[in-house]
Amino acid sequence: MSAAVAMAAVLVAGPSLAKPDDNSSQSATATSSTNYANSSTSGGITMEQLRALPREVSAFTVPLKAQTVRFFAGKRRVYVPSFSLMITQSGAARAYAGGSGSSDNARASEIQTTLTGITDDLGVSLAGEAYADLISRLKEAGYEVVTAPPAGSPAPIGTTAKSFSGQPLYGPSAAPLTPGMPWLKAGVTTGTTFNSLVGRGNPDGEDLIVLMPGMGIDYESLQSSGNHIYGATAQVGTRLRFHIMGFSGAWFALHSPQPYNAAWNGYFYVENGAGTDEPFAVLTQTGDKSDSRALHTGLALLGMSSRFKEKKIYEAQAEPGRFAALTRAAFQGLNASLVDQIKQAAAK
Repeated sequence: MSAAVAMAAVLVAGPSLAKPDDNSSQSATATSSTNYANSSTSGGITMEQLRALPREVSAFTVPLKAQTVRFFAGKRRVYVPSFSLMITQSGAARAYAGGSGSSDNARASEIQTTLTGITDDLGVSLAGEAYADLISRLKEAGYEVVTAPPAGSPAPIGTTAKSFSGQPLYGPSAAPLTPGMPWLKAGVTTGTTFNSLVGRGNPDGEDLIVLMPGMGIDYESLQSSGNHIYGATAQVGTRLRFHIMGFSGAWFALHSPQPYNAAWNGYFYVENGAGTDEPFAVLTQTGDKSDSRALHTGLALLGMSSRFKEKKIYEAQAEPGRFAALTRAAFQGLNASLVDQIKQAAAK
């Protein structure tokens, strides 16, 4: 038996040097290179400390960008079918390095996370609050809010669903999700589902705005060094950060006068997202599916090729009251900006 093979056999029999880190934190990283692999966490905080944080948070500043905004002038009635609230509850970051120079020592790092502590009941309740907040702001702005679904509206599908990315989607109990709402995978084009209510030949829709609001929430900021055919290091990381996802906002449908005399569609959307670094959850490592670090480091030192994969699994346990407070700050800022955008469009 050669010395290299004998050394490899010893390393296979030896225990993995990777040890789970059970300390609660706010961020985590994982790095694998030719001759080392490690992971670390930082920013420790306890659930007790989270529970002591304020339950009222100032509304976020949520700039919106308008797209194809026309024909709002003179329209004073608004119908809001529902409010889509998507709460991202899983995420992953991956990186790959194929080896530097002439070496064949591929390295891969991966972090997988899940968000826990957010029940369906809480999601539905927060969607209801977001809907009620928007309705209140529209009324304060002088709009007549249509409460009953106009004839020809699609049938509601319920208060819970899956988004097109597979994440949980929630709607209010008083105004369940309907086909065409943002984030919803329903087999129809978002934004055009309600065109019949405002299109040609429907006089009841000539002064009506159909507004379809939706907000996506994410709980983390993921980083990756990317995929490189030539490279010695693969690094990934995650940091807990509550933020509104890009393209949250609202679709709309309204009637366009002559010479169009048809339905008109457009949207207001969050271009870059908005959020906060204030804590709301604790991050804990719950699993380690990495290859043996000792084995692959030893193979590299012996000049033998190896393909090492590091995979860490974390749970982000949210404190429900704190998460709800930040969600309220998010939809309050979004709704305020949305109503302001509608008023600006009507003034043009």
